[in-house]
Amino acid sequence: MSAVFLHVGQCGNQIGKAFWKKTSQDKAVHEGHTFIHPDGKQRSVHVDSEPKVVQKACKGLKIRDGNIVSGKRGRGTNWALGYHGLKKSGEDHILEDTANQVRKEIERCDMYSGCIMMHSLTGGTGSGWYLYVCRY
Repeated sequence: MSAVFLHVGQCGNQIGKAFWKKTSQDKAVHEGHTFIHPDGKQRSVHVDSEPKVVQKACKGLKIRDGNIVSGKRGRGTNWALGYHGLKKSGEDHILEDTANQVRKEIERCDMYSGCIMMHSLTGGTGSGWYLYVCRY
């Protein structure tokens, strides 16, 4: 059985980094292929509206290149801005890109068991955008 992890916002990516550092040290995790694909890459998608947050949090982790999804501007711990997004062109791709990358990760699973999401309960992307995704 395989699970796909979705890390959303700054908090979700920081918690995800600590989680993946810990699990990468466990030999049973690598042998079981529940969290890590047989090719050694993590079964995770990392999302934030600000690119530098995701790049910093994902540094040193074994993530597929396409599984890092980011926008151009942060949400500034504003739930409404995270939920409704920016009304500028170019920022509306995050939802579609995330859904596409999660779908691809699920298709790589031998026996998909579910998705595990890590995000914050307050703030912009982690809480507002997460609820918007749940509607999707």
